[in-house]
Amino acid sequence: MSNATRSIMRRMVKEKEGPLNIILFNLPYLEKYNYELAQTGHNFYLWTEKFPGNWSYSYLSKPDNFYHLPNQQRLFDHSIDYDAVICHGRLGQMAIAHNIAHGWHLPLFCVHHEILGKDIIADNGLPAKIVEEKRNEMLARQGHINVSSSQEIGMSWNVIGPVINIGINTKTYSPTPTKSLAPYKCLWEPTQDQGLNNFIVSNLSSKVELIPLQASMNEAMLISQYHSCHFYLNLDGLSANINVLKTICCGLIPISVANSNFTFIKYMVKNLQELSSVFEKVKHMTNEQLQTTKMAAIEDGRQMSNPNFVSQWNDVLQESSNFIYQR
Repeated sequence: MSNATRSIMRRMVKEKEGPLNIILFNLPYLEKYNYELAQTGHNFYLWTEKFPGNWSYSYLSKPDNFYHLPNQQRLFDHSIDYDAVICHGRLGQMAIAHNIAHGWHLPLFCVHHEILGKDIIADNGLPAKIVEEKRNEMLARQGHINVSSSQEIGMSWNVIGPVINIGINTKTYSPTPTKSLAPYKCLWEPTQDQGLNNFIVSNLSSKVELIPLQASMNEAMLISQYHSCHFYLNLDGLSANINVLKTICCGLIPISVANSNFTFIKYMVKNLQELSSVFEKVKHMTNEQLQTTKMAAIEDGRQMSNPNFVSQWNDVLQESSNFIYQR
């Protein structure tokens, strides 16, 4: 039976109330988002061809409804009726995701997490004309259904589709009534760039007590650290967006270097020198100033957090039950 015929048959016999079988692209920096996506209750098969499908994020255990899709199995196991493909963004994943969706006549959901800016494609010394061609080629790629994490992000990509803000469990991630006062503590996640890590330690240790995240921490330990600290230093841009929102909901004040898409970041700096200046100011904040800034951050977090994240995603994914593939 051809894939096209199988696609039509699936739409005819699929029990709409049952969980969908979804091929999901996974990378370490996407696991925070994918973990929230798992709450929809569908079955997710992590694609492994080029992008590692193993679960690597130490702070969150792999959801029970996430399955490793071995290379040798690929998509030729006809015992599984796949219903959809989800990829994140239009860079490396899109080409492979499009081929899978086309080959199996499945709907392709493309999730946009970051604002389209001039730096979205690194020029690597290429002529401006080539960079522009690559940019236009990327813009031409779209999913059958395009989801954006904010209206601003969707507008930057010129896509029409549902907007689903990040959902955070504000009962689990909530602030403590009281927190120890100065010296102020700052939670941060060391990066793979040892030079950057050395800069952070050598330049900021005299201004604030730095608390590094440890890979061995589970979620309970992580929340405990959130509750003991005053600030969260985001060096990770896109990959830390969800983590930033969780820290805000726990009462931390976010400080971000450059690549963040959210307006609720209280301190946004363009480089590490500016970062050092911010912490010099933080060092001299009074407790009243700290509390005022903290409460403003918490309110922003509450407004950004989306209690309907799961139901909105389920509504969007239900579109796959009515989908007939078109190129």
